[in-house]
Amino acid sequence: MTNKATQGMTGRQGRPGELLPQGAVFSVGGENAKTCRRLLLIMVLVGLATTVKGEVDPASWLVRADQAAERANFTGTLSLLDGGVTQRTMKVKQGFDGRNTHQRWVSASGGEECEIVRRANESAVVFPNRRVMIHGRQNPKNLIPRIQRDIAQLKQYYQLETGGQEKVAGRPCQLVKATSRDNYRYGCELCVDTASGLPLRARMVTPSGEKIEKFAFTSVDVLESIQQFSPNSFWLATDTNGFETINLPYGSQPAPGQWRIENLPPGFVERLAVIRKLPLNPKPVYHIVLADALSRISVFVTRLPEDREVKSRQFSRKALNGYITVRDGHQVTVIGGVPAETVRMIGDSVHRSADSMN
Repeated sequence: MTNKATQGMTGRQGRPGELLPQGAVFSVGGENAKTCRRLLLIMVLVGLATTVKGEVDPASWLVRADQAAERANFTGTLSLLDGGVTQRTMKVKQGFDGRNTHQRWVSASGGEECEIVRRANESAVVFPNRRVMIHGRQNPKNLIPRIQRDIAQLKQYYQLETGGQEKVAGRPCQLVKATSRDNYRYGCELCVDTASGLPLRARMVTPSGEKIEKFAFTSVDVLESIQQFSPNSFWLATDTNGFETINLPYGSQPAPGQWRIENLPPGFVERLAVIRKLPLNPKPVYHIVLADALSRISVFVTRLPEDREVKSRQFSRKALNGYITVRDGHQVTVIGGVPAETVRMIGDSVHRSADSMN
C-alpha cells in the first residue's frame, strides 16, 4: 500500500536498482527508528576527526579518522555491540567519488531485516518484513555542520593520547583516546587503521572510565577508488513494488532565537535551530542541535494540547540518554550521547524567548 500523500511523487518507485525521488528529507520516527538509532550512534562516533602514515599526535589521528570515515572506499562487515555483545551485524559498502559519499548497509544477522542506501544527500531505508520504504532528501544548505576540527577546543575539554597498536579485522590499527576532562560529556576510544585512517573499532567512555563498545569491523577490504565497485553497488537491491512508501518532504526553516538554553554545559554551542514539519504531527517541532568538538545533543520542543499532561522523566539506553519535561506549555525532549545529568541540566534550562511570544 502506498501512502496517499506520496502518490505522484515517487516516479518509478519500487524497482530494484533505484533509490528515491527528489525533494524529501530522511528522518525516521516511532518504531522504525529503533533499527536506525544504532546507526546514528555509529555516525556520531565515526564523525570524530588527516595526516601521513606514522603520525603520533592523537589530534592528528582523530582528524585522519574523520576524513576516512567519510571518504574511504571500502567493503566490510560491521558488528554493532552493546555491552561487548554483538546485537547486529551489517554488510557495509562505502565509496567516495571526489565530491559525494555513497553507502549501502544490509543487515546480515540480528535485529530487524533492513537495507539502507545513501547516495550524496539522498537516503532510503527499506524494511522488507514490514513491506515499508522510507525515503527522503536533505537540503544541503541546512545540513548540520560536521563536527568541529578546532584542536584547541578539543584539547580544552578532552585529554588526548595515543596508546599502542592493535589488530582489528586482521589490520593493524592505532589506539587513540579522547578522555573527557569533566562530567558533562563522554570520551571515546578509537582504533584507527594505520594504512587508511578508517576507524575499525569505536568505544564510548563514560566519565567514570567505563568503556561501552559500539562497533567493530570483523572484516574490511579498503579499496583505492570508487571505480572498483560495480555500477549497482549503491542502489537499492530490494524489490519494493507494493511496499508502503513514506515520503518525508523537506520541511524545515531556520528559526534561531525562538527558544534559548540558559544553562549550556561548558564547550557546547548551538549549531542549528530550525522549525521542522514532521509526518503525522500537525504541529511544528522546534529543533536545536548543540555540539562540542565531539558530541552532539538534540533538543525538540513542541506545543502540548491543553488537555494533556506530561510528567518529567529520564530514559536511557547505554550511552544514549534522554530527558522529557514541560517548559512554558511545551514538551521539551533532550537526547544525546552524553551523561544523564547533562541532558537534564539542558532540559531544565530551556525557555521561550520573549520575542517569540509577541
